[in-house]
Formats: sequence, structure tokens, C-alpha cells
Amino acid sequence: MGIMKKSRFFIAVLLIWAMSLSVFGCSKEDSATTGDAKKAETGEKAPATKGKIAFVTFATGVPYFEIGAAGAKQAGQALGYEVVYKGPAKADSAAEIQIINDLVTQGEVKAIVVACMDSKSIIPALKKAREADIKVVTWDLDCEPEGRDCYAGLMDLVVMGNEWIESMVRSVGDEGEYAIVMATLTNEFMNKRIDNMKKYAAEKYPKLKLVAVESCDADPQKAYQISKDLLTKYPNLKCIATSSTEAFSSAAKAIEDDGKIGQVYVVGGLTPNLAKPAFKSGAAKEAVLWDPGKWAGFGVTIATQLIEGKTFDKVGKVEITGFPKAELFAPGILYYHELLTFTPENVDRYDF
Repeated sequence: MGIMKKSRFFIAVLLIWAMSLSVFGCSKEDSATTGDAKKAETGEKAPATKGKIAFVTFATGVPYFEIGAAGAKQAGQALGYEVVYKGPAKADSAAEIQIINDLVTQGEVKAIVVACMDSKSIIPALKKAREADIKVVTWDLDCEPEGRDCYAGLMDLVVMGNEWIESMVRSVGDEGEYAIVMATLTNEFMNKRIDNMKKYAAEKYPKLKLVAVESCDADPQKAYQISKDLLTKYPNLKCIATSSTEAFSSAAKAIEDDGKIGQVYVVGGLTPNLAKPAFKSGAAKEAVLWDPGKWAGFGVTIATQLIEGKTFDKVGKVEITGFPKAELFAPGILYYHELLTFTPENVDRYDF
């Protein structure tokens, strides 16, 4: 009899527990339904996406591209698109191409916004994307025109390096030895930029002597070692001009470690937050760059407009919200024109 009473007791407890779960579940459902009803009444819409855009770089974990990815995602979200960030763990053109091929096979994205490590070998993969009705927009480093719908640029890539030559003159004067450390040898447009820098410096500042051009393959450690070697090989070196953010920071560290502060300076492009250590040590007087987040956001903005059927066919000023100086420079090439010069005096005004 005692056992039967105990059994009835446990059964009763289980029934009460089950009923409480049922009531709790109903209250959650009612709450959700009420919430949906309120949204319907107020006209508030649940978050929705118009589609997915892939933001692809040739190396992740690099501050420059991480800032770019954050800007790309922010721009996508504001325009109703989900942006996914893809790229190899270290600079690798073949791996970047494979990522693009995988995106095409998966068929989940409406557009690819990409910085191209190699301007030629990436073309077949980008052509496949376009054949699959995926819009292709390049930013930062461009590719051959047949590989993309548009290049979303800051300004003419070829003449961009002239600003760094002017920065060098402001830093060390218009005579003396200098070297160039670039990001990659496999991008045609990067090579054209370096060639133009050399020509511009030779014509405008004939007393400047270029002693070496090196590539760091977007590898900070390699850039550091190259800079150390340059400082040893060329004792009269006055400046290391860089065309990659990795090279700028690494060269600044090499100058500091070699005790060459005040004798050698680094110039080039670097974000303000990353430039602060070089300003503090005295290895750099200024950095000329742009906001990579805004540039990447420009690329995503162009991609969304292409997805939605907009065409860019009239050369001249174009109306793009957030980019007042935007222009169609030539068929398939858009610029938004916004260079920034960071110095120890103004660097704290920026936060990226």
C-alpha cells in the first residue's frame, strides 16, 4: 500500500511538471505571437537580407584587410545585404583563386568584391563567376578588365604612389638614397604604380637616388628582414618608401631596432592607429593613405547597385550616397577620391 501511494505521488509530480512545461511553452508562443502582432501593428519589419555578397582578399589577419572587411560588412548591412569575409590565412594567390571557384560552385552569393593579388591568373575564376551571373567588383588591387564588372577605386592606381614620393620629400628632403618595398610582384597595376613612382621621382627630384626595389609578398616578417638588409647594405640610405601597410610597420621597426631614428625614415601608406608607434619612435613623420573600411564599403556599395540593375555608362560625376566625389572615370572604373595624410599632430583625430 505504501509503495502504491509513493507511485501515485511520483506520477502526480510528473504530470504537474509536464503541465508546467506545456504552460511555459504556450506562454513563449503567445509572447512571440504578441511580438509579431505588435511589429505588424507598428509596421516594423523583421531583419531581412536582399542576398549575400562575398568580400574576398588574398590574406586574412592583415589589419588593412580586417578594417576593409569591417567596412564592407557595415556597408552591406546598411543596404540590406549580408557580407561574408573570405581569404587565405596568408598571402596566397592560388588559394584566393580557389576560394572564388568555391563560391561559384556553391552558388550562394550575388556578388564578389575582391582585391586581386595576381591581376592575370585570377581572371578565369572571375570569368566563371560572371558567367554564373555573379557580379564582380574589384577594389584596392584591380585585375584585367575582362575579369570584372567594375573597379571600385580610390583614384588612379598608377599615380597613387606619387603622393608617397611627395611624402618622402617632406620627410627627408629632395636628395639622397631611397629604397622601395612593395607588397607583390604579381599584380600588374602594383608594378605600374612602382614604375610611375620611379619615373615621377627621377623627373621631379633628380637628386633622389633609388638604390633598390624589393617585394615582401605582404609578409610582415619578410618586410622586416628586407628592411634590415637594406639598412645594412646601404649605410647612406635616407628613406624606405613602402607600398604596403605590412612593409611600413616592419620598416619602422627595423629603423628603430637598428638605432637609425633621425637618420632614416619610412614613408608610404598606413592606417592612423597602426602609424602611432612609428610616429612615437620617430621612424616616420607622416603616412598617406585612405580609410580601407570606406574603400571596401565603396566596393560593396557598387556591387549592390549592380545587383539591383543599375548601370554606370556616363563618364563623369555619379550620385552615390556617402561618396560625394564619386565619378565614373572610364567605362568600368569608378573613383571616390579621398586620400588622407596622417601626422603626429592629427593622428588622434582618427580611429581606424
